[in-house]
Amino acid sequence: MEPHNKEGLERRDQAVSSIGKPEEPGLSYLSILQEKMKVVKEHPVESALAATAILGAGALAKRAIGRYFASGAGRGVLLVEDTPYTGKALKEALELEGEQVTWLRGVKRADGLPHQLKGIGASGEEVVLDTRKFKGALVDGELEGSYLQGAHVVDALKKGHLPSIGISSNAESNALLRRSGASASAEKPTALASILAHKVDFALLKRNPAALQSGMDGVGREISAYYKEGLRLQGDTARAYEQSEKLLRRFLSE
Repeated sequence: MEPHNKEGLERRDQAVSSIGKPEEPGLSYLSILQEKMKVVKEHPVESALAATAILGAGALAKRAIGRYFASGAGRGVLLVEDTPYTGKALKEALELEGEQVTWLRGVKRADGLPHQLKGIGASGEEVVLDTRKFKGALVDGELEGSYLQGAHVVDALKKGHLPSIGISSNAESNALLRRSGASASAEKPTALASILAHKVDFALLKRNPAALQSGMDGVGREISAYYKEGLRLQGDTARAYEQSEKLLRRFLSE
């Protein structure tokens, strides 16, 4: 066997053998393709077999990335809220609960590629998000300056299998968010206090949204009784409500 042919076959065998190895989800499809293309350029005699290796590696890389997201790899929480001080308070409350939060002040488009959301970041910048990165979302019903309103956003998220909680300033808007695709809903003061009272569990939102709704409703009833009847708040609700008021006052003064 000619030395150069032997070397070419060895390179080909290496390329083919690599097909069966799992690719890291973080590797881009383009980088894998470029690496395999070197075999074709340097050893044209083996181009047919090398091309097969390229296609196989590409398919495996795509499947690996799909498995990465489909396996429940989404760990973050998406927050869609246009009011700065409310958004900051909700974001900090979620982070105090150990969540990783991405905050959008509006959404431009949610009907493009599957799982893709084009939004307006907290500083006004345009961002493109893959919703598979998230395990749940909180979405305001009325989004000033946004191309889409909350009802459109929760509908798109539901189609992408991302459960959401509608948060609005009134019961009518929350009812619309529920009809449009939100798994649960609460008025903003209740939502904020519920987070700090450990009542917002995104695993429960996906598994049993009615149970999560019941927990938030309980917090809402206590807060309502406090305002309307002067009844004292108790336990976790009292602590969470006091903490939520401090957060709102702090960010409102900025």
